[in-house]
Amino acid sequence: KVTSTELRFIKLGSLVVWTGVLLLLISGIGLFISNPSYYINSDRFLAKISIVGILLINGLVFHFSHLPRLSKHVNMSLSSSADFVNRLPFLAFSGATSFISWTSAIILGIARDINNSYTEIMGLYLLLILVASLVSILIIKNHPALALKAKRGK
Repeated sequence: KVTSTELRFIKLGSLVVWTGVLLLLISGIGLFISNPSYYINSDRFLAKISIVGILLINGLVFHFSHLPRLSKHVNMSLSSSADFVNRLPFLAFSGATSFISWTSAIILGIARDINNSYTEIMGLYLLLILVASLVSILIIKNHPALALKAKRGK
């Protein structure tokens, strides 16, 4: 159940996330402008920018898909909504993508000794998203209350 107060906190959190993405974009552009020839050849920088782009897309999905769905279910049991329960794997994937993306962007921003290629960095990043998504979906699918409600709602 999501109360109207909790929904306001979620929306506030969303605003904080959007502010973080904006700061990442501004700092990335500023960094790039300071030394374009260096950064265009930095696999770590290019991977971080790619991950920030994925964060941006994921944020749009959260804002325009997940948040409106939560808003429709304020003060209702989420597990009793077949629509919500059936969309949980998408929410789980989005959450896993967000967690792995923010963690990866921070690590790539502070760990100066990462010398892997763009392909290696992005391959590991995508593998981590896949694993985190599968784990979160398995948790949801094996949650007794959600499984029971989903079957009733069909």
